[in-house]
Amino acid sequence: MKKISENILIVDDDWLMIMVAQTVLESMGYQVLTALTGREAIDLYKKHQESIHLVILDLVMPELDGRQVVEQLRLLNPEIKILLCSAILQETAVSDLLEGNKCAGFIPKPWRLSEIEKSVRTTLGQ
Repeated sequence: MKKISENILIVDDDWLMIMVAQTVLESMGYQVLTALTGREAIDLYKKHQESIHLVILDLVMPELDGRQVVEQLRLLNPEIKILLCSAILQETAVSDLLEGNKCAGFIPKPWRLSEIEKSVRTTLGQ
């Protein structure tokens, strides 16, 4: 498979979910970075900001939750594309982050491979 130029950062406190998403996205040709915590995600983003095109972010995590991570990533790059994901649908939190284009979309867990593929391609304009 040909390499795609976009890089994706997956942030989730569930290692199994990260592995599933990473496997799917790498099979599509994307380069993938992973983080198990919000703090790790922010540190990775700071280090690789120029090469990360999309962040897939779990909404519910210890330390920093998805909302806090979104706020910090937006301070670093107001244009960063972020897809939220969660097994727990917190309608208020999700709708607040989707309003005003703070986040590009929402992927419910458990993930369906077709949803990951469609959401990523749509968000990256492919």
